[in-house]
Amino acid sequence: MKKFAKLVLGAGLVILLISSLQNYNPSKARETCEDLQSDIIELSKENRNPFSAKILKLYDIKEVPSEKYVLHCEATAKWNRGDNSSVSFYVEEDEDGDRFIGYKAQ
Repeated sequence: MKKFAKLVLGAGLVILLISSLQNYNPSKARETCEDLQSDIIELSKENRNPFSAKILKLYDIKEVPSEKYVLHCEATAKWNRGDNSSVSFYVEEDEDGDRFIGYKAQ
């Protein structure tokens, strides 16, 4: 009887694992600040304002706790005008589940 119980429990765990893997969506996997770095640099380059500085590189990247954003990060930005300054960047999600990225120079 004990072997049967172990067999049923083991089979149940395998079914649970397979079910979890079928529902796994890699696009919803947890992003990190480092994952977001290249998107933020590209976003700054796409800014059509000719007077807007462009981010060349991000240094000292760290995640910041936030209740407003899905992911909130801070870093030091190297700008195309030659200076460095703090920048905050983030991922936010609306009620439909659409995700948006943005950044703010500080």
